[in-house]
Amino acid sequence: MFSTDFSYKRSNADLKNKISSEKAKEIALNHARVSKNNAKFKKIGLHKKKDVLIYKIEFYVDKTRYQYEIDARNGIILKAKNNHKNK
Repeated sequence: MFSTDFSYKRSNADLKNKISSEKAKEIALNHARVSKNNAKFKKIGLHKKKDVLIYKIEFYVDKTRYQYEIDARNGIILKAKNNHKNK
């Protein structure tokens, strides 16, 4: 029971100390060198992966899809990917 209480407190602390979703978007856009006005966001969500809170972000600019995973605690980009669609 003690470990359950500890993980609950840790989860709440993680949520309080995270960057905002707007900051995560800004980090992704800056990395991609894309203007906010040109990006169409399809998905942004906060997920837990191996005890780390991450933002999963997906957006499009014209026919190019960008996907990011950003550490919600410190804003470090964990994964960045883009692919161009020829359709």
